[in-house]
Amino acid sequence: AIDDFSQKNGHHYSTNHETGSVAGVEAGTDTDCGTSYLALGDAVRHHLMPESELDTVVKRLFTARMKLGMFDPPQNDPYSSIPFSDVNSPEHAELALRAARESMVLLKNDGHFLPLRNQTIAVVGPLAASRIALEGNYNAIPLHPVLPVDGIVSEYGAERVIYAQGAPYTAGGSVPVPRTMLRTADSKEAGLTGEYFAAPSFDGKPEMTRIDKEIDFDWAFANPVPSLSTHPEEQSFAVRWTGTIAAPVADTYTFQLRVPFCYPCGGKLQFAIYLDGKKLDTAPPQPQAGVRLPPSGRNFGGLQQFSIPFADTNPHAIRIEYIQSGRIPLGGISFEWTPKDDLLQRQAIEAAKKADVVVAFVGLTSRLEGEEMNVHIDGFSGGDRTSLVLPDVQEQLLRALAQTGKPMVVVLLNGSALAVNWAAQNAKAILEAWYPGQAGGQAIAETLSGKNNPAGRLPVTFYTSVDQLPPFDDYSMANRTYRYFKGKPLFAFGDGLSYTTFEYSNLRLSTEELHAGDTLTVEADIKNTGSAAGEEVAELYLTPPRTDVSPKLALRGFERLYLDANETKHVVFHLDPRQLSVVDDKGVRAVVPGEYRISLGGSQPDGDEAPGVRSSTFTIVGTHSIPR
Repeated sequence: AIDDFSQKNGHHYSTNHETGSVAGVEAGTDTDCGTSYLALGDAVRHHLMPESELDTVVKRLFTARMKLGMFDPPQNDPYSSIPFSDVNSPEHAELALRAARESMVLLKNDGHFLPLRNQTIAVVGPLAASRIALEGNYNAIPLHPVLPVDGIVSEYGAERVIYAQGAPYTAGGSVPVPRTMLRTADSKEAGLTGEYFAAPSFDGKPEMTRIDKEIDFDWAFANPVPSLSTHPEEQSFAVRWTGTIAAPVADTYTFQLRVPFCYPCGGKLQFAIYLDGKKLDTAPPQPQAGVRLPPSGRNFGGLQQFSIPFADTNPHAIRIEYIQSGRIPLGGISFEWTPKDDLLQRQAIEAAKKADVVVAFVGLTSRLEGEEMNVHIDGFSGGDRTSLVLPDVQEQLLRALAQTGKPMVVVLLNGSALAVNWAAQNAKAILEAWYPGQAGGQAIAETLSGKNNPAGRLPVTFYTSVDQLPPFDDYSMANRTYRYFKGKPLFAFGDGLSYTTFEYSNLRLSTEELHAGDTLTVEADIKNTGSAAGEEVAELYLTPPRTDVSPKLALRGFERLYLDANETKHVVFHLDPRQLSVVDDKGVRAVVPGEYRISLGGSQPDGDEAPGVRSSTFTIVGTHSIPR
């Protein structure tokens, strides 16, 4: 970020790295994830800042390192005694599942269409079997991710699930080759047979053999071979996949192997693909999104592309080999193709016709939205969003599926807001699943079945389009975020439905007249008035006196509660002076006199669920300054 201050394609804030670095330090930024701070020495020598300011920075950084025990003997450092077995432990796996369950946000449930019971389900969409849609961005690496389609198969049974890829992420884009095209050699299962060797060769017997539905793996800083999983320094292994591939229609298709760039990294990577026993030649590597090509002759991997002309739809023998010797920071492999959009859509329509209900998985991935990426397509620019709508090819898929007349549930996977206006009008239900992590597929399936009663709330506003927002280079808060937005959003900050209902009563404030600097206590009762147990998120909003810069309301507390059917619980919130304060047009924070409103419920007081919100007013007398 400090680099961006002075880069030509950055913010044009500073003339060079010296002045940009000084600005970063003066703003309180102690560390720079880049190289600009290498100029701080020259900045001091050129009298752009006193050395004493650097002393303050260094003291804070070393204090943090000392608190982490980085200078203590290992036997005195509690972090050094954590065993590697804690990684991916059963307790942590359960926590990942809990996090995924609790993050599910049910945005629409027309006529209580969900939960799904005994229907045959068509699972369609490019994110239904997408690993990267579970991981998101700047992510840890799940060793055993549960894809959405697999979670639904586990929850409902394979005989009641029909899967079709439906569309690529974007028009003309690549996606992993779907399991519907791959079969084991005996043709009994979808996918390929993977043989995993604990050495960088295929000598001897594999340590593990399993069926992999898709060839789409992220092994960064990880090892898929069980015997090596407790030795992160050992990253030499080999994997061989065998089986058959069959084209959906006779045609020439473009495929690619997505493998890492590395220069130099101390490791070695070999990979190959064979069709009907013949090794296929791949084109020179193309850069992956967000990855810069290294100097010529010092790389391997990337997007290795090739074409296969299929003269028929018969199964053809396929073999994919991956050999990794040593540590490769971005290890992994994905077998992808670039299908024709209409082909995938036709397959999805056929699946929908055979089912009672369609569950469509659409949204975004970290290959579309992220930091400074090499992506420049409709709706996306360099990792930024230029539009809030779904990619066109996904929107078209939803509309085509609706033409079958089958009821549709839309499941969104994404890291930022989506303007799903058509789905909001036409889908029977919408579930926002975000990038839900390694257990995401299980959590989604349990939410669709009702085993998990959703209680998540939107932490951002879902606008109807970018037209509702001011230009992004307008840095004021006017008409931006739930606190200042004047229009009607598609879905509001704090929105989220449940399979049961809740009632708020007996809202009480500790006083109707509060002296500035004192704490206000808010109490109320919450009852589960439905027939199912569930969790409720009680949201407490404060509406301050109106000024030119004051927010229309602000979330000042929330509590997640589990209630059995007909159970009542009491909640208490304590609002301290800072929570009761506002900021004026000069940036000064203080508790100021005037009339305030407190609102408590399962949504914003002006939201779609506002009838259940309880409100009360109080007055603050006097003024109390809040230190910065």
